[in-house]
Amino acid sequence: MEQQMIPNNLTRIAAIIRREWKDIHFGAAPHLEVMGHLTSILETDGHTNGINVVASFLANAACWHGPTADRVKDKLRELLDGAIHYHHPHNYNIESSL
Repeated sequence: MEQQMIPNNLTRIAAIIRREWKDIHFGAAPHLEVMGHLTSILETDGHTNGINVVASFLANAACWHGPTADRVKDKLRELLDGAIHYHHPHNYNIESSL
């Protein structure tokens, strides 16, 4: 089976998650819902922003396992790291904040 490339677009990532994660954890579901309305991690939706949504999703997606889950979560961490460095370019390590 060909390995699927994970896009940068949060709406498309959310669609992959919905398709692949059959029993979405109740704690991850609201964050996934918001991700489905955002194209970029730098966007805002109402009172929250993509950075917070992605970080909260990752915090609640620990029980999602498998090759696709690993690739999706790696991509989300990559986007999160890039967004945080965009907003705080000096001396910020995302690993120490999660």
